[in-house]
Amino acid sequence: MERERFRQILDDYFTFTRSERRGLLVWSGLLLVAVFLRILAGQIHLRDPADPSMFAGWPESREPELVKESAQGKRMFLFNPNTISEAGLDSLDIPGKIITNLKRYRQKGGVFRKAEDIGRLYGMTDSLFSLVIPYVRIEPLQPSPPKERSNRLPYRKGESIRAEAPEASSGHSFTTQEVGVVELNVADSAELVKLPGIGPVFAGRIVRYRALLGGFFSLDQLHEVYGMTQERFDGLAGRVRVDASLVVPVRINFAGYSQLSRHPYIRGKLAGSIVDWRSANGPFSDNTVLLMSGIVDTVQYRKLNYYLSCQ
Repeated sequence: MERERFRQILDDYFTFTRSERRGLLVWSGLLLVAVFLRILAGQIHLRDPADPSMFAGWPESREPELVKESAQGKRMFLFNPNTISEAGLDSLDIPGKIITNLKRYRQKGGVFRKAEDIGRLYGMTDSLFSLVIPYVRIEPLQPSPPKERSNRLPYRKGESIRAEAPEASSGHSFTTQEVGVVELNVADSAELVKLPGIGPVFAGRIVRYRALLGGFFSLDQLHEVYGMTQERFDGLAGRVRVDASLVVPVRINFAGYSQLSRHPYIRGKLAGSIVDWRSANGPFSDNTVLLMSGIVDTVQYRKLNYYLSCQ
């Protein structure tokens, strides 16, 4: 009797139905997974959050890396193409014909106003430009005294115009309205419609596109405005000018994806690449990092350099 009662107790407490057995197997499996993850977690070392102070001296620490010596004894180093000596030029690891063209350009009075101007040297290919541009450093030029100019500004097709309003020898400063020259980076629609071939609709397009860009750095960018024809563009010769110093750049180390992707020269894919690189490597020290890291090519860099700031 006692044996049958004991057996009944065992059946009541230690016998499981099919669904209970399945549940027990599931819980056993989850328990094993939890134990495995616990063991695995002890073997993984997560990276500590980045300390902003780590980037304080990063640009300076990168400068020594911008010195590279070739097998022939020539090397690459930071240089100012306006002031570097001929001996310094000869020691640069740059093809001789480029060095010769640079010397001739300086002898004729040519001045490099920004680093990208070195790409204008005859014989400078895109691949060579991408190798040289990280080493070019140009100090701001001192403003030259105003010169007397004629009322009509010189213009050659395919070139950008940057000229100040002329001043007469008497010292009287003519206004933009007096000489009929419109600064594209500050003009409103009312001023633009006074130009030949520019109506209210097209003036609005220019203003909207200027706002998206952050300003114009070249008159040639007017070709990017929808509806601009060569005939209309030629009609603006001597009537408009562009001051690239008025361009408002995007702060590349602080702008988010949405802000970057709204820029006509960046858009979604490039904006994502910029944000991803910044997240993985920290803030950009210089715009040339975009070129050196392969985020942009030389054509994109020459346009974007005006619109991105690392400050």
